[in-house]
Amino acid sequence: SAQEFSALEVKRVTEQQRSVCILQSESASACSEDDMLIGSCDATTCLIVFVVCNYGVSVLHLDDGTCDDWDYLQKCIRFVDNDADLYLIGSYAEPSYHSSNVLNSALEFFQQCQKTFNLVLAYVDSVNTEERIVNGISVPAPRVTSACMNPVSREIFPANFVHHGPKYLERRMRCMLSAPCSDVYDCKQRIFRFEPWGFNLTQHAMQRFRKLIELDDASLLRYTSTSPDVEKEEYAREMREMYQTLIESPSSDLLFGPDLNPTFYEWRENGWAQVAYQEIGTTQTKVLQPA
Repeated sequence: SAQEFSALEVKRVTEQQRSVCILQSESASACSEDDMLIGSCDATTCLIVFVVCNYGVSVLHLDDGTCDDWDYLQKCIRFVDNDADLYLIGSYAEPSYHSSNVLNSALEFFQQCQKTFNLVLAYVDSVNTEERIVNGISVPAPRVTSACMNPVSREIFPANFVHHGPKYLERRMRCMLSAPCSDVYDCKQRIFRFEPWGFNLTQHAMQRFRKLIELDDASLLRYTSTSPDVEKEEYAREMREMYQTLIESPSSDLLFGPDLNPTFYEWRENGWAQVAYQEIGTTQTKVLQPA
């Protein structure tokens, strides 16, 4: 129940914990024998969706851009035969209605699916809302913005993802640049993968990024967030880091290289390590570099 979920201790997920944390415009699935943590983070007006079936667990991170994307939504039910358990976390009760639009779109999708879903957890809307004092003013704020699940035990927890996996900086750009959605985990080979995409920023876009970098934190939040009063402390710093990287590398050729080849990562004792694809799963696997 929602009450039981809110009473759970927050699971702190570090780089020593084998985990897959999806970001906006990403998806992932893990089979029921895969002993790890899978989930998502930083969902304020967004919605984290877990679909659990006999095969395993699938997770999506829905926002304004993906909540009506049926190809993206289908990724969470691709392994469902007839029925599955459904867990929804996020989308707090806020005045802009971004949250409610995302939540309503998700519910409409699951209602129209030719599957049966058992709604196990709906930690959303008013249930996921508390009052917080910001600059002396009481504002609505989400109680939980991150969650993870163990595919083996099917236990779900509020989460604090200290580590977000390989290529965190570049992966955050995917949503902002309206890049194609990406499935970041090969559940059969248990490989994390990063798929680059083609882009070429205009001078107008680069000029806008330069102006955003120069703004104070409060102004930057107002211009770039759907929930500026309740973002995490690192939000402004991470946004400036992302904009600065794009200013310095304003095309996919400069940021990723001209071939746009995906990179692959296997889990090792000290975390995700980049490997050559042809060597995955062999005894000759050579680690190219740590993630």
